[in-house]
Amino acid sequence: MNNRLLFDRDDFIAWVADVPGSPDKYLAVFNTRDRVRLTPENARYASTVITSDPASAAEMDVDLTGAKKLFLVADPTADGGMGDRALWRTPRLIFADSSERPLTEFKWTTADATWDSAKIKNDAAGQPIGIAAEAAAVIEYALPAGAVRFKATGIVEADNRFKAGGTVRFLVVVGTAENESAAPGLPVAVQLADLGFAKGARIRDLWTHRDLGAVSGEFAPEIPFHGAGLYRLSPK
Repeated sequence: MNNRLLFDRDDFIAWVADVPGSPDKYLAVFNTRDRVRLTPENARYASTVITSDPASAAEMDVDLTGAKKLFLVADPTADGGMGDRALWRTPRLIFADSSERPLTEFKWTTADATWDSAKIKNDAAGQPIGIAAEAAAVIEYALPAGAVRFKATGIVEADNRFKAGGTVRFLVVVGTAENESAAPGLPVAVQLADLGFAKGARIRDLWTHRDLGAVSGEFAPEIPFHGAGLYRLSPK
């Protein structure tokens, strides 16, 4: 009963609910982070807010030094995702010998986009012109040996289905040995007092069916990347 959000901060989320007829609580925690932080602070390129006005297009020219992975991110910005049709036009990799290859020749590792919309977009003659997706979107590539730069033009395609939306922020993030976490997961810390257990709680993992014992002050289970945990807490 009374399912409610406890917090949503820095890609860590917790929900809590009451157990009917009991002082116990159910607690669900989520680690929604990627092993490589897909944030503007960790990006090698971050655009301004791009609209469907062609004059606002984002010209990307990104150094790939030390990179093993390439992440193309379309952030729908604060106005939501309606009508946010992102296109990375003419995306290409530049190699150490100055040769270029269209990124559309490579298969992405993963593509996570609204409505499962990531696709290679072709022109009327059937030739690839870019990578399209509705924001929010993250498209990941494993970089081939010798790639030294990434270039593309980020645009927002006009979408007559919606009057609102139509704004995207493009990020280009790379995965390196230094910025990709090798940890199995991260602790998601919950203050027991926020759940009404100022004196601590006894905790049971509902997925592994194990009693974790009594905890005071803070409960901080290690949660895998893009993972979750589910627990029942009882007063000490």
